[in-house]
Amino acid sequence: MKYLDVPFLEDIMKVVRSFSPGVPHQKQEGLAKNIPNRGVFLVELTRKATIELYAVREVLEGMAARLAVPRISDKTLEKMERLVREQEKFVAAEDPVAYSQSNLEFHDCIYAACGNATLREMLESIKEKVRPVAMRITPILTELLRDHQRIVRTLRLRDPLLAEAAFREHNQRVLKQLNGEDSGRGIRF
Repeated sequence: MKYLDVPFLEDIMKVVRSFSPGVPHQKQEGLAKNIPNRGVFLVELTRKATIELYAVREVLEGMAARLAVPRISDKTLEKMERLVREQEKFVAAEDPVAYSQSNLEFHDCIYAACGNATLREMLESIKEKVRPVAMRITPILTELLRDHQRIVRTLRLRDPLLAEAAFREHNQRVLKQLNGEDSGRGIRF
């Protein structure tokens, strides 16, 4: 674990009101841990924990996509298509930071359209926990982009089972990368 000096961060960043409320949230999400008489520490995400989170995410995102099919609006699909066009530029520029931001918005579209508040809350929690992994997927950005293109196509077809399968395959690709099964390019922890 890495020490999180909350008072120091509040002082240098002048974010007393915005950062302090976030610490209890970070602890609740399992991202930070308060050790009495020592302080607040960031919890490091292990390979095992990351793999477990992505295995759960695979199932839940597949379910969210299936549930979203009858509910998703044309406006949301157009937004997802715009995000995919942006992602094409980010992949070409090899910009994993910009890609990651766009990727979060893409996934949020499905979460919002699924119509299940409990499922959405669970997915948001997982998303926060796996956020550090986002910067380690650079070797498979092109494949992830193709997955996003396929996901949008399946949503446009209004086929719940195809949409679910496309989202699950998308997460399986990340799991393979985490496990080092994708051409030996596994994510290092």
